[in-house]
Amino acid sequence: MWFVLSAIASPWIPPQGQVRLSAGYQQLVTERQFASPEAVGRLGPRCPDGVGAGDRMPFDCTTGGRFANRSLSLGVTVAPVEHLAIDLYLPVVLAAFFEDEVGRTDARGLGDVRLAARAGQVWGGVAVAGTLELKAPTGPAGLVDRDVPLGDAQWDLIPGVRVGTSLHPWGWLELHNQLVWRLRSARSGIDPGEEWTGSVVGGFTPVEWGGLQGRGEWILALPDTDAFGLSHPGRRLLQVRAGPFVKLESVWVEVSVTLPVVGRRWPTAPSVGASMTAYFDGFSRRKR
Repeated sequence: MWFVLSAIASPWIPPQGQVRLSAGYQQLVTERQFASPEAVGRLGPRCPDGVGAGDRMPFDCTTGGRFANRSLSLGVTVAPVEHLAIDLYLPVVLAAFFEDEVGRTDARGLGDVRLAARAGQVWGGVAVAGTLELKAPTGPAGLVDRDVPLGDAQWDLIPGVRVGTSLHPWGWLELHNQLVWRLRSARSGIDPGEEWTGSVVGGFTPVEWGGLQGRGEWILALPDTDAFGLSHPGRRLLQVRAGPFVKLESVWVEVSVTLPVVGRRWPTAPSVGASMTAYFDGFSRRKR
C-alpha cells in the first residue's frame, strides 16, 4: 500500500546538482477487501448471500475485521551528474492495526527502505528513463490479512522503465512499468510472489502555478505463501488517484484521493493523501 510521491515519479532527470526532499502522508481505514477466488461461495454471519467473484467482502465472513493505516513516506533525490538521479525512499508506519473478533494487532515503525537509480535522456520531446531499484527487508513482516505487515521479509530487485512527454502548456503524460523480483535471502516463513506494477499519469496545468493530476495504477502479483505455510492466490489491484497540486517557486504541494476500482485480496476503501517536495541546488555543478 505504499505510494510513490508524484513529484519524484517523473521520468525527467533533475538537473545536475539538484537535490529534492519529499514527504508524503496517507491514511486508510477499511472493513472490506476484494474477494479472492478461494473465498467465492463462502457463507457466514457477515456474508449472508454468499461471496461472489470480485465482491467487496469482509476480511472474514465470521470474524469480520477492520484495518487502519497512517503512514509517512520520506524521499531524497540527488542528481550527481547529468542524466542520472539517485532516489532514497523511507516508508514509516505512524500507526496501523488489524482487529477482529479474535483480537487486535498493532504496528508502527520503519518499513522496507528502497534505493533506486534513474538514468535517462530526452529524444524529440519524449523522456525515457531506465530504473533499477533495490528494496531491503528493514520492516518486520506480518501475516497475510491478520497481522499488520511493515515489510515483505524479502530483498527485492526492481528493474523498470519510464516514458513521458510534455503537453506544454497544458500538462504532461507518462507511463511507468516495473517488475519486482524477490531475491528470497530473508524468508522468515513468508514467500511473497513476484509482481508487475505500473501506472499511467497525466497532469493538467491550466495555470503556471498549479493544476490537476490523475493517475491509474495497477498491481499483478503471483501466488504467495504466508507464515503459516498456507498458499494464497495472487493479489490484483486497479485503482485511480486524482487531486490538485500547487507549485510555489521551488516547492510542489499535492493532495489526492485514491479509489480502488477492482482487485483481489486488497482493501476496497478510498484513502487520502498529501505530499510536498522541495527543490534546491545541493552542490555546485561542474564547470564545462
